[in-house]
Amino acid sequence: VGKGSMGFANLKEHVEYRRMLEEGRIRFVAGAVGELREASLVTTEGEELGADEVILCTGYRMSFPFLEPELADAFLARSASGGLHLSAYRLVMHPVEPTLCALSFVLTFGNESCVGEMQARWALAH
Repeated sequence: VGKGSMGFANLKEHVEYRRMLEEGRIRFVAGAVGELREASLVTTEGEELGADEVILCTGYRMSFPFLEPELADAFLARSASGGLHLSAYRLVMHPVEPTLCALSFVLTFGNESCVGEMQARWALAH
């Protein structure tokens, strides 16, 4: 396990990944990839790690830079830990502008595209 707080927080959990992590068959590593080789990767710090597969978890920052600041601010709420999350009716509709909807901002153990489609259908029906 690499530096910092890494794990399954805000990462879609998959039972196979969790089992392999617990068995030591896979691990999390923090940092940036400097080079990919046939059977390994080299970090930007120069450490070579053997790897059959590499899964990059880049994360994201929730923001709406394309909206006016007051609309964007109303769409976001800050949790007690300081993280941002969507502040929307039914996790879809903007609290002030009901025709402004955000879709697929829900982590699921299934198919987000289906969730987004169901949210779109719900929004159109209301």
